[in-house]
Amino acid sequence: MNNRLKTFICTILCVVTLTTPVLAETSTELQNKADQLVEDANSAKKEAETKQQEINEDKGKLTELQSNMNKMLQEIKSLDEDITKAQGEVNKLQEKLQDLNNQSVTLEADIKKMQEDLEKSKEKMKERLKFLYKNQGNGYIDILFGSSSLSELISRLNFIGRIASHDQAMVDDLKKKENKLNDSLNELQKVKSDVEASKKENEAKTAKLERAKGEKNKLYAQIEGQAEVQQALIAQQESEVNSLMQKIIQKNNEAKQANVDADNKRKEEQNSVITPTPEVTPTGKLFSITGGVRYPITSRYELKRESPISGNIEPHEAIDIGAKEGSGVYALKDGVVIYSGVMTGYGNVVMIDHGDIITLYAHNASLVVQEGENVKGGELISYVGNTGWSTGPHIHFEVRDMNNKKMDPTNYYI
Repeated sequence: MNNRLKTFICTILCVVTLTTPVLAETSTELQNKADQLVEDANSAKKEAETKQQEINEDKGKLTELQSNMNKMLQEIKSLDEDITKAQGEVNKLQEKLQDLNNQSVTLEADIKKMQEDLEKSKEKMKERLKFLYKNQGNGYIDILFGSSSLSELISRLNFIGRIASHDQAMVDDLKKKENKLNDSLNELQKVKSDVEASKKENEAKTAKLERAKGEKNKLYAQIEGQAEVQQALIAQQESEVNSLMQKIIQKNNEAKQANVDADNKRKEEQNSVITPTPEVTPTGKLFSITGGVRYPITSRYELKRESPISGNIEPHEAIDIGAKEGSGVYALKDGVVIYSGVMTGYGNVVMIDHGDIITLYAHNASLVVQEGENVKGGELISYVGNTGWSTGPHIHFEVRDMNNKKMDPTNYYI
């Protein structure tokens, strides 16, 4: 083969290669791609619904745990009050015991003195008796016979009788006082014994209450740990649901574009005008989502807010509109419904893709539109309710960009 022939063949091959069109996807292939994307979006939706159900169940468990924690705190508070009361009783009994001990010391001192006085009196009587014995009673006899007259004798006899009676009376009186003091001391010892028993009983009661409080605190710590695990699980599940929602939006957008591409391809293939699938455009007039009624904003868009449900500081990336229960909720502008159903925390929800933004309307009593339905701006889509995690009837209104990032919706409430 000479060089001229080789050059000619190469030239022909280059021309054929350059002029042969690259095989493109057919309308059927593009439609199948769109259908697959829709199927993927539906699959993601079912998965999200399953996750939402799990979140609902876990939030129910969390609520039960928090209720148990609150109940436990009340029981611990009650135990603290009982412990304070019991300890107060122990302190009072201790003060009473101290007072009784002081009284006992005083009584014992009085008894000792009384016993000493009694012994002294007895000693005096013994000395007199001993004197009379040694003098064989001559002392009293001398006194009597020393009388100068009968009347003086009688007088001296009475005097001697009074001395003897006085000594005996003194001894008897001291004995009575000693007996009385001993009785008082015995009664005091009995009261002390009763008070000590009451003190021991209250100390045992206080110790028992302290042990019960310790057990309650231990149980509270366990429940608190379970609640923290549950909260972490819910946060993870909610993050997964958000990822699935982004996937749904992405798949729906891709499916929408694939449908447009399939229609355009079909038009080329049939060489005729085919009406394309309605497409959401990023333009359009805004409508009042409350139908023109200017209800107050009861909770504004803020990144840090105390949740009325959990009490925790959480972002509130929406506005709450205090609309009347049962009143209508209307589409902000033209769009396609990409979600219509129950969503964790949100209750009954409608989400609409407007082409440039996505709007979400939550806590509805009932829903009017279906997923995949085209809606016009100002069209009725639902009725105000109190479903999901809500403290009263209102419209929870969110605006998101096409990447599902939440925006401040205040300027869209007209």
